[in-house]
Amino acid sequence: MSAIADVALQNTDLFQTMKNQIGMGIQHSESHNGKWEIQDQIARKLEIQVRLNEIDVEFNRLLREISSSTSLDNFDDTKMIALMQEKHDLEQELENYATKSNRQAADNSRLAEICEIMDGLKNRPIPYDDKTVRQLIDCVIVLSNEQIKVILKGGLQVTQSLI
Repeated sequence: MSAIADVALQNTDLFQTMKNQIGMGIQHSESHNGKWEIQDQIARKLEIQVRLNEIDVEFNRLLREISSSTSLDNFDDTKMIALMQEKHDLEQELENYATKSNRQAADNSRLAEICEIMDGLKNRPIPYDDKTVRQLIDCVIVLSNEQIKVILKGGLQVTQSLI
C-alpha cells in the first residue's frame, strides 16, 4: 500500500487528470460551445420575456375590446387561443432553462465536492486492502532483505524499502 500511495503522490498530475475527467463527464452534455452557448441562452431568455410581455399586452387589449363591445361577433377566439398556446410554450421553454440551470448548479456542486475529496486523499494514508492490492499490483520482486520492487498493472515499477 505504501508503494501505491507513493506512486499516487509522485504523480500529482494523476489527480488533476482524474478531476478533469470527472468534470468533463459531469458537464459534457451541458456545455458543448462554452460561453457562446450561455450567451445565446441569456439572449433567448430575454427574447422570451419580451414576447411574454407582448402577449400579455395583446391579451389585455383583447379583453378590454370584449368588455367594451356589446356584441361578441367580432371576437377572434382563434387569435386568443393562439396567444395562450404561444404563452404556454414560451413559459415551458423558460422553465426548461431554469431546470437546466439548476442541474448545472447541482453538477458543479457535486464536482467541487468530488475534487475536495480527491485533494484530501492525497494527504491521507491508504489503509491496507487486499482487494485493492490484488487489483493494482501485477507482481512483487524481492530485491534484498530491505527492498522490493512493486510492478503495478500497466507496467509502472516502484522500488520500496521494507525498513
